[in-house]
Amino acid sequence: MCVYVDGKVVVDVFGTSSEEGVYNADSLTTVWSTGKMLGAILIATLVDQGLLSYDDKVSKYWPEFA
Repeated sequence: MCVYVDGKVVVDVFGTSSEEGVYNADSLTTVWSTGKMLGAILIATLVDQGLLSYDDKVSKYWPEFA
């Protein structure tokens, strides 16, 4: 995890549960489900603006879904 405030790094944390090696800035990792949070925020924003309703069926906005 890396946190920036006003363009400066304030937190830069590396960790590992692997005994096989060191986890660092050059390590590759798998990231899952990263878009769900952004999708939820987008939908909540549209509901807040009155453009979408949680009570409507998906097919109202996406007819092919039905």
